[in-house]
Amino acid sequence: MKRLMLLLLTAVLFWPATLLATIPPAKPIKDFTGFTSKSATRGDGAKMGVVTELKYEKLPDMNQARMWHQTFATSNGLVVVGGHTTGFVPTKTSEIYQNGKWQEILGGVIHDGAFSVDLGGGGWMIGGGFSDNSGVGQSTNVDVYNPAANTIQPGPSLSKPRALAKALNVNGRIFVSGNWYADDNTIDYYNGMSFSSVGNTDGRYNPYMMADKDGNIIIFGTEDNYGRPIELYTYNDGSKGLVADYYNVETGTTQYISLPYSENQLPVSLTNDIRSSDYHLSVNGNNFYMVLTKKKDTGTYQLLFYSVEEDQHYRFNDFLIPSKHPDSGEEITYRGGVYIDKDREQLYLIGSSQGKQGQTVHIISLNYDTDEWTIASAQGFSYDLMQGSWALLPDGRLACSGGFTDSNSHPSSEAYIFTPPTAGESSSDTPGPQKSGKTLVVLTKGGAKTEFVLSEEPKVLFEGKNLRITSSKADVTYALSDILRFTYENTDPTGINKLAETEDPTEISYQDGTLVLSQLKEGAVVGVYSLDGKKVQQLRANHKGTYRLSLSSLPKGVYIVKADTITYKIMKR
Repeated sequence: MKRLMLLLLTAVLFWPATLLATIPPAKPIKDFTGFTSKSATRGDGAKMGVVTELKYEKLPDMNQARMWHQTFATSNGLVVVGGHTTGFVPTKTSEIYQNGKWQEILGGVIHDGAFSVDLGGGGWMIGGGFSDNSGVGQSTNVDVYNPAANTIQPGPSLSKPRALAKALNVNGRIFVSGNWYADDNTIDYYNGMSFSSVGNTDGRYNPYMMADKDGNIIIFGTEDNYGRPIELYTYNDGSKGLVADYYNVETGTTQYISLPYSENQLPVSLTNDIRSSDYHLSVNGNNFYMVLTKKKDTGTYQLLFYSVEEDQHYRFNDFLIPSKHPDSGEEITYRGGVYIDKDREQLYLIGSSQGKQGQTVHIISLNYDTDEWTIASAQGFSYDLMQGSWALLPDGRLACSGGFTDSNSHPSSEAYIFTPPTAGESSSDTPGPQKSGKTLVVLTKGGAKTEFVLSEEPKVLFEGKNLRITSSKADVTYALSDILRFTYENTDPTGINKLAETEDPTEISYQDGTLVLSQLKEGAVVGVYSLDGKKVQQLRANHKGTYRLSLSSLPKGVYIVKADTITYKIMKR
């Protein structure tokens, strides 16, 4: 058995000897006229759109630290299943977040690096995964989440052991493909009673799986089941491109088809938690799938719609994804997979970057009808949440649980819910934080009120017995003894400031050398970080939702304070 770490070894390229037929080059990608495009001149995504703050809520920590687990939303709550825990040891535990806390779900076996698929009616199937510690071996185990009983119950075994596989539900029929470090040339087919082996495919892990309107299955990927880049096919005209297995459900045969991906532009590999249903869209009876691609020569990302209906391929308006944050200039890496929110006609991409305040999470919201988009960011996370397990919730928010901290052997137990912005939520052509409409408000004991727009980047400085706030347009000093409190408010389009009902109403005041944060949620985590991202202090608010930070205990310098959804900078001199 080979360990998962071998993914990093140098690849040896190969192509299966079964590929003998001549494959024509992919047809020119055509614009899909099924959507109304109101931005015919859209170009570099990094130069257009709206920039704002990413809102999120930190949930209580899970009972078990996890990585490579499955996360999905049910009518009962947010469910996480399996994965591995500290020491790279697979866990059979599962839990559900409901009523403000995590509770254990009874039943289940080990599912580390498994697949999950929505069965409809609230039920979910979880299957396969690594059988041993450190990502070794494969499993045939299948479990089913029963929402009525809120339990994990045994299901039918796979026809062969699998890890890092994917599943696709086609009108109630389940197809499973993919494997890690095992020869794999078949599809597992579940007919509602049992699994059987069908088809003939090339080996891949975490493959893309799609279906056409007739229920035939398309399977492709960029890496084989040993982690080696798949060799591209050379067409008759000398060009190179990616091909897919096309399984005909009526005849039980597999043929190869060409895809609209070139040697320079290939799909981004899928993460273990992404499901085909996440990036699927049905339009007028046809199935479309949104695929994130990356160009080899420039390193830029691009979105493509893909469909094989009537042998046509479609491109979504050449939409280029920002590879650098429009404001900070930080390089952004995106995780494979796209989440499509059909109710809001939006799709979401998740990325991350490393900054001075630690890891930053970025979520791009794109309205696929109007082309409007927004990138929202939140700083100061202690690890890269892209390695967590994500799921789109029914209300359009995104949940993230667990993930990679400093190694596979030390996963996280943290969990968050992010609120993606509405695509193009501001009509201004110039991107900037001002789209969030948030201001810093200072109230004095004499009743004076001063507002500082966050787009002007106000800095809070404590200088002896004074509080000084500087920005690109202001420099104001207050006597600390005169300040009642300072807080954050939202500005509505009429220009009237009001505290948003959905915003954190945290208030910040200064009392005898101590910074006091009040109106926090009970037990809310407050972190204080130095500019290099080092955690200086982290405590929880008391039962009254209050947190006290003694400035006298801090050396002179600049600090980032994170409390619930609020992040701000202070300087002690």
